[in-house]
Amino acid sequence: MKNLLTIVMVGFVTLSCKAIELPYKQLKKSYETDYENTLDRAERWMKILPNNPAAYYYASLIHFEKAQEQTVVRKRYLGLVKSLKYARELEKTNHQEFLDKVAWDTLTPFVRVFTETVKEELDDAELYKLSAIVEKKARRFDWMEESVTVDLADHNEKTEEAAPVSTMRSGQYFGMPNGTEMIPSYNIRSEREMLEYINAERLKQDMPALEWDEDLARAARYHAFDMGSQRYFDHDSYDSKDNAQKHHEKVGGTFARIKSFYTASFVNSENIAAGNQGAHDTYMQWFNSKGHYENMFNKSSRKVGIGVVYVSGSPYGYYWVMNTAL
Repeated sequence: MKNLLTIVMVGFVTLSCKAIELPYKQLKKSYETDYENTLDRAERWMKILPNNPAAYYYASLIHFEKAQEQTVVRKRYLGLVKSLKYARELEKTNHQEFLDKVAWDTLTPFVRVFTETVKEELDDAELYKLSAIVEKKARRFDWMEESVTVDLADHNEKTEEAAPVSTMRSGQYFGMPNGTEMIPSYNIRSEREMLEYINAERLKQDMPALEWDEDLARAARYHAFDMGSQRYFDHDSYDSKDNAQKHHEKVGGTFARIKSFYTASFVNSENIAAGNQGAHDTYMQWFNSKGHYENMFNKSSRKVGIGVVYVSGSPYGYYWVMNTAL
């Protein structure tokens, strides 16, 4: 009887582990390859395994991403409220190992900043009841009261108008990219040299090495080229207005642009630099800047793409961009 009991208990533990891992693997694959249907799959898993954290994580993440894409404050509010609802259910499962696995603590600062932004937008629109609902839901999370160290202004931006799809005219892209653009690197070896500098330091600090992702690199090269050809220097994307070199209009934000190229996981930072041809000079420029340093040496980051592009006749000549993701 004792042996039989042992076998039953081992079988129960194995089943529990599979019950946690299977939904995560399926939803992760769906998020990477079939994004639009991932929410439906997550909701089905909630009914089958109501205590499984994976379904709530992906539901919260996708509603958060979709909320950021909305241009109407009420729609941003609705998406945010749904994201916070599932975030609450996720934390109630008390699966700390899962939260660590998906680096939940690196996503929450972005959620907090966006929550504050939406609340301000609701107040500005005199939608005070909706603003009060957001505030009430936000109080349920301890991390809503923590300090925010996110360095990218894009995560604190106000509502954007829908960005037009990019078109090429006279050697420049106008609008936001559709993700198929292929900008050639000025020097692929320099891009990989930059990665070697970053990973060498990460290893010294007992951090995992960043893995190269070509889609993130394509996003980086595109932005490097766009900054040079459109003659601006910013994380957001701009077009020259009326063919003027000094007058620009914003066409989209950092993460909306990167997401056109890369959707496999959550993008958490971008570094930009200009003026240096070599990888080492650019690396030291970022190394000696607090915000850029933190982006290179974020222990939760796993993927990276780096791009260097030379644009003849541009203000700085050489443009560097680094994108990282979880």
